[in-house]
Amino acid sequence: MKRLLLLVLPALFACNEKTYYMAGETAPDPLSSGRRTEPIVRAGKCYSNCLIPDQYASKLMSFPIYTGSDASAPRITKSILVEPAKTKWIKKEEGFYCLTEIPAVKKDIQILADTVRYKDYQFELFEYKELTEKGGFSREVEVVCPDHRSTNLFLQLSAALKAQGYLQTPTAQPTKEFSQALRTFQKDNSLPLGDLDYETLGFLGIANW
Repeated sequence: MKRLLLLVLPALFACNEKTYYMAGETAPDPLSSGRRTEPIVRAGKCYSNCLIPDQYASKLMSFPIYTGSDASAPRITKSILVEPAKTKWIKKEEGFYCLTEIPAVKKDIQILADTVRYKDYQFELFEYKELTEKGGFSREVEVVCPDHRSTNLFLQLSAALKAQGYLQTPTAQPTKEFSQALRTFQKDNSLPLGDLDYETLGFLGIANW
């Protein structure tokens, strides 16, 4: 027992409480907001209330970048968001998986502050992410109806999630590990959380099943 505790304790301290599971166990589902209800059927289509995460849009903006040699040329530092923060299950060397927060990626740009006196500059185009809608609320979205959720659909979805690094083994059933992987992928890509919505399927390139 003492030896077992010595092996497990490093895993406990490597992750925050309730954010790890041992290899071979089923991943917990921290993004689940409660017991799932059956989709609502309306005019032959199915809808579910899904949790909406923060919404980001890719934007382009050009800034004047100084190209001269005057070290005193006035510059302003602007920080742009390249990638929002993400959450992923990462396998550690000790054999357990840790729910790891991957911090946002930002880039600092030195922008020329005076384009009247200083002529040695050129406009450069930068792509960045902009928060367009704060999440944390539920919205009704169209989802795959229960009788259309075939084994082929789950195989395609799980294979796509594996290719993206969110799942280890493809599955033909909606296992808890599959559900966790799907929700994490949805959260990381600003997609509705909690069900098989058509926006997520389109994002993964799945059209026929």
